[in-house]
Amino acid sequence: MQSTTLSSAAKSPRVKFHSGRPGTFLQLVFIALTLTAGSWGQAAPRHADWRQYQFSPSHQGLNPYETILSPSTVKQLQLKWNSPLLASEPAVVNGVVYFGSYDNNIYALNATTGQVIWTYPTGGTAGASTPAVVNGVVYVGSADFNVYALNASTGALIWKYSTGSYVISSPVVQGGAVYVGSDDFNIYALNAADGTLLWKFLTGSVVQFSPSVANGTVYATSADGNVYALRSADGSVIWKYTTAPNYTPSTPSVANGSVYVGSADENLYALDANNGALLWKFHDLGAPLESSTPAVAGGIVFEGTDDFNFYALDALTGKVIWTFPTLGPINSSAAVANGVVYFGSGDQNFYALDARTGGLLWTYATGGYIPGAAIVNGRVYLSGGSTGFNVFGLPGGSSASAAPSASN
Repeated sequence: MQSTTLSSAAKSPRVKFHSGRPGTFLQLVFIALTLTAGSWGQAAPRHADWRQYQFSPSHQGLNPYETILSPSTVKQLQLKWNSPLLASEPAVVNGVVYFGSYDNNIYALNATTGQVIWTYPTGGTAGASTPAVVNGVVYVGSADFNVYALNASTGALIWKYSTGSYVISSPVVQGGAVYVGSDDFNIYALNAADGTLLWKFLTGSVVQFSPSVANGTVYATSADGNVYALRSADGSVIWKYTTAPNYTPSTPSVANGSVYVGSADENLYALDANNGALLWKFHDLGAPLESSTPAVAGGIVFEGTDDFNFYALDALTGKVIWTFPTLGPINSSAAVANGVVYFGSGDQNFYALDARTGGLLWTYATGGYIPGAAIVNGRVYLSGGSTGFNVFGLPGGSSASAAPSASN
């Protein structure tokens, strides 16, 4: 295995604390206590899976079961294996990595070695839709207008459903249903077992971001500028919130009774999950916020913007706790696990920061765009960049270079 140079926190960018804001000291004390108490995810140790986009149907971006990587160990990360494939953000389930690729194929790779287990060809690029892997089935969208359900072990087709346009949206699976958007302006609910249509809801423009599901409600956005709350049972509207007409909102993140969504109108919104009322909004001058999904953990909303900064905001008030400057726009969705927040920047670096303080812990030069990562069982599964798909872990164990092709 070729060695890869990784830089650590030896020369850390200056993190800006917004200590002059009322209540910030108490906020930091609260955050420190929640870190110690384990609300960042240090529950009883168990083998975790990253089953769908941003970890869960609510898309908080938080893996609450990670115990291996932490602020004290993440500095030791090293490359374990690499694939040249340009891939979507991955799902990692039962020791297998699943992703779509811009070569029009869906892949399943051994998570330890990177060896290809199976591939499935679609009729269009599959590199934008993150697979959801639930109950032994892989659900994923493609630019050939289809949503696919594949056997997770073999890659065999179980069913496919044709929409009226590109499926860039990442499916979310909850309660026996698959929820996904399409560029045909619709939000779809499909039966997870056989792909039959349960309902669809017509919006005013393309639906390219993933819906989120929590407490019997589907939260979805459209390029018509709206955030929709729909009943998961029948697709009827509970409420609608307009960020700005024809300004695309991001994938929503739902946590603790709030819906967090960024928008191309340069605002990050916090909405009441029950009625859509505005709780607060954070305005970032000259910087659209629709490309990345807010991550929520430990009472903090983590969000990167096109102003080159990564922000930690108080989830209740929207006040800035700290900012971390990079040298490029941040369109990557953050992932949080065990007190560490991970994200990529347009400066072609992938960062790991202390989630409490914003201090730099580790960084890796990817050489290109980074859509996001999955943090599972002591490993970082990173898509994007000129080097393709990279997997990092702590020293020890085996490593191998992944082959980019295999027979189906």
